Amino acid sequence: MDSLVPQSGPGAGPNAKLVLVVDPDRSCRETARKNLERPDLAIAEASGLAEALELARRTPPAVVLSAL
Repeated sequence: MDSLVPQSGPGAGPNAKLVLVVDPDRSCRETARKNLERPDLAIAEASGLAEALELARRTPPAVVLSAL
């Protein structure tokens, strides 16, 4: 499991909305993270469905981007 705790971007503020990026390909997740990093977004990554569901149950995301 890559990241079951939401990870803030470099400038994510305290009111940042959580975006969950789900993709089995690490490089695709990293590209999505780089393109989404902004002060009003916190990014979390999951490599598969089970991991994504576990994260979403803990901290519901505002948006899910998935290649699955």
